Amino acid sequence: MFGVDAAELQFQSKISSQPAIVITRGERSYDDETLSKKTIVLNPGDEFTRQIKATVRGSLPVEYNVRREGLVLDFGLSAVVLHGFGKYVAVKSFEQHSDSVVVQYLPKGPPYWDGVITSSPTDVEFRSGH
Repeated sequence: MFGVDAAELQFQSKISSQPAIVITRGERSYDDETLSKKTIVLNPGDEFTRQIKATVRGSLPVEYNVRREGLVLDFGLSAVVLHGFGKYVAVKSFEQHSDSVVVQYLPKGPPYWDGVITSSPTDVEFRSGH
């Protein structure tokens, strides 16, 4: 499974409308050729479903070099800090540009799509285990 950058995810509290805080471990670097091998080219009308996994923690791991307590979704190289238990709306964004360096490794064909697409909103609820 290819890792998810938490910056591509938006979590917003359904009660306070506050957005979650995104924290990264530093600059993300990608191997363009390896990334292109994981790229899925969709034709018009095609669909793709992706499963996203995170570790739920009570604070950020020390590797983030930031102290933050609370409800944390740790994706490995980036994390989302939520404003506590409760109901949230989550969406994921995807951005693609035909001039991306990854495109040079993809099969030749019609021009690739340029733009940003956002998933349908997903309701998520976090509850205390106590």
